[in-house]
Amino acid sequence: MSKILDYHLSLNEQLKVPFKVYKEKRTSWRISVTKNGAILRVPQFFNNTEIENKISWSKDWLTKQFLRKPTLQSSFSKKNFVTGDSITIIGKEYIIKVDSGLSSNRLTAKVVGSEIHIICPDLEDGIKVDAIAKLLSRLTAQIAKAYIHKRVHDINEVYFKKSITNIRFKYNSSNWGSCSSKSNINLSTRLLLAPIPVIDYVIIHELSHLVHMNHSDKFWSLVGSIMPGYKHHEKWLKVNSHLCDFRSKA
Repeated sequence: MSKILDYHLSLNEQLKVPFKVYKEKRTSWRISVTKNGAILRVPQFFNNTEIENKISWSKDWLTKQFLRKPTLQSSFSKKNFVTGDSITIIGKEYIIKVDSGLSSNRLTAKVVGSEIHIICPDLEDGIKVDAIAKLLSRLTAQIAKAYIHKRVHDINEVYFKKSITNIRFKYNSSNWGSCSSKSNINLSTRLLLAPIPVIDYVIIHELSHLVHMNHSDKFWSLVGSIMPGYKHHEKWLKVNSHLCDFRSKA
């Protein structure tokens, strides 16, 4: 098996899908798509013209698939962060208002009631979206800090009674949280966009690592004894992870 192409396939201005093409020992070709992107697998004997034809067919097929499955499309839709967009942080919805092209040279944001006001200098679209995403990640941590700190300590006091060194927030796309050997609880800012019961599950998961620093049967038994329905929340994260992000995958 050899990977011959790895790029983003543009379906429209707002939708770019990670797209890979592999040559394999096979007699037929096939395409598959998941929330992580699309993969086209072709036989080794395919020439460049045949591969280009299948890529063209794949583009048409993917366009139809995303029209039929909006939830799949949302995994790859480009985030623009324009006035009127909303973001839900620890269960509260905030409406985003963006003022662009002002004389300010700094990108700033502040919370005004149930609105997040963003002042943005005149930047290219791609740079602007990335800058706002980073700013929103930091602002989300500030908004949620008091609530999450209290929630972690409350759950710990009721079920674990363990020493916690620090509770930290960081944008992390590889996991929802972690617990270090030094008893630091780390939570991804992406988690703060999830429903409250899902946030509670991840907190319980990480606090359980203060007892079992592994994913053994004893670990899962402990998690289940505190939150019997934890698998439902695990599934929610797997299915809806694309809803909990500040950045586009594309």
